[in-house]
Amino acid sequence: MQMQNYAEFVWYRALAEIRADASRGFLGVAWWLAEPILYMGVFFVVFGIVFQQRGENYVSFLLCGLVIWKWFESSVKNAASSIKYNMGLVYQVYLPKVVFPIIALITSTLRFSIVFAVFLIFLWINGLHITTAWFSDLPLLLLLQLSLMMGVGMIFAAVIPFVPDIKFLLDNGMMMLFFISGIFFRFESVPEQMRGYFALNPVAILIHNYREVLVSGGQADWLSLLPTMIMALCFLVIGGLQLWKWDKVYAKKAFV
Repeated sequence: MQMQNYAEFVWYRALAEIRADASRGFLGVAWWLAEPILYMGVFFVVFGIVFQQRGENYVSFLLCGLVIWKWFESSVKNAASSIKYNMGLVYQVYLPKVVFPIIALITSTLRFSIVFAVFLIFLWINGLHITTAWFSDLPLLLLLQLSLMMGVGMIFAAVIPFVPDIKFLLDNGMMMLFFISGIFFRFESVPEQMRGYFALNPVAILIHNYREVLVSGGQADWLSLLPTMIMALCFLVIGGLQLWKWDKVYAKKAFV
């Protein structure tokens, strides 16, 4: 019964966050769609026109990378700050601390689902064919990314209340990751001697496989995704253990 209460709390809190987020801006929900489109416009001009990084279906290629990246970035950042952000609630009532990164992840994913649905419609209108991989590989890719984001988010969420400066390292790390994850360049353009290092970046490999399924009409390369699966599992275990170990410590500390 207690688990059911926690689940209800997580769901209604996530919906409340969504409503609050939509009401903060003048554009509301429309901004969730406008943001990746604006990003795409900027990077299309810079890399598609200025640096001639173009090719077949380049708009779909670029938009795919940006949509997936925005989901990853917002989910990890929000989950990482979730316990620190909710310290007022932590001091008032006991809740398993894992619920806070889960709420952040659900909130970001609900936002992403709207953007992703519009993106899929755009691909269909743009003439890209729906293949069986959309129904077989795509759900598994989404689940894998969800697991990766949850693991990374829990690790940072557990530590940031004790060491707030880590949030600045995370923000700068995200900026660096953005430029090395193949969002605006193709995997084939990476020099042969560098592809091994590129393949160790889980976000880059995820984006590459999303494009294979959605833009190129192929299937995901699950062998290339094996390191990402291992990372996601390790991060989930580490993050879960951290939150379990410090679960009752947060309420006893006077965090600023």
